[in-house]
Amino acid sequence: MHSRVSWIRLLGLSIAATLISPMAATAATVARIGVYFDAAGTQCSGTIRPGTPGTIYILAKMDLAERVSGAEFRFIGLPASWAVFPVPNPETFSFGNPFTTGVNIVGVGGAVCDPAGSPLFLLYTVLVLATNEIDNVRFELAKRDPPANPWFSCPLVTGCDGPAFTKHCVETDPCFVNSVTPVPCATTGVEATSWTAVRSFYR
Repeated sequence: MHSRVSWIRLLGLSIAATLISPMAATAATVARIGVYFDAAGTQCSGTIRPGTPGTIYILAKMDLAERVSGAEFRFIGLPASWAVFPVPNPETFSFGNPFTTGVNIVGVGGAVCDPAGSPLFLLYTVLVLATNEIDNVRFELAKRDPPANPWFSCPLVTGCDGPAFTKHCVETDPCFVNSVTPVPCATTGVEATSWTAVRSFYR
């Protein structure tokens, strides 16, 4: 019970930092988040056809010297006629729906912030059911709509530096589905947001 209370308290601190503390935010490249066809985050293209369920993975890829405690994003590019069944990592608290307005995720396992741990942080596993044939689908991650903190309109991760939980806008890796021609793996950049930029609004 004490452990659960501690994690709830940590969760509250993390959400509070996201909502009210723009001074804690920085722009950095400590991690990237993306959609992949494999849990190792190496396959950015594949096929999903009617009658054959597909599985995709939403991952955070962390720098070896940094770890993240959570993330905020929205999933876009899903055809309206397709169905999805998202399952969050059981070692996280997840608030919202990644396929509607977006989601906030907070890790609750000590291994998430362990510098010696895996540089991959599984955010969601998603079962995808294609109900009809659609080519050249592009899955990608975008900013939550609306963002939890209006000053940081970007897909982001939060650091392990509690209680501040520094926020970082990050680049995203899209995933290409049923591509008619080969598409190279690529990243989608985000505009850097920092306290210096925020402060300029008040001048």
